[in-house]
Amino acid sequence: MMGERNPAWKGGRYVDDKGYVRVRMPSHPKAQQNGYVLEHVLVAEAMLGRQLLPGEEVHHINRDRADNRPENLTVYPSHREHWMGEHYETVAAARDAANSRKRSGGSAQV
Repeated sequence: MMGERNPAWKGGRYVDDKGYVRVRMPSHPKAQQNGYVLEHVLVAEAMLGRQLLPGEEVHHINRDRADNRPENLTVYPSHREHWMGEHYETVAAARDAANSRKRSGGSAQV
């Protein structure tokens, strides 16, 4: 028995072990074998009015993977852009601090 006929049916929505909400939508192109799609992908596609393009990534601004409100989601054009948007300032600050220590003759301590 599948779907609503299964006694274990919980409405076609669940939170996976990584904290992402998944929604049953077997006809969606990004559906996994079990027919579930990441909810933030569905919300982002509704925001854009189209399906996500290959390579596009959805980011949760507040880092709560279950918070799929449109105002909490940003779509990046690629993994690289997503990574740069998330980590560039931290990496640049660490680089600048290391360069400053080198210029002043100080040694880095761990």
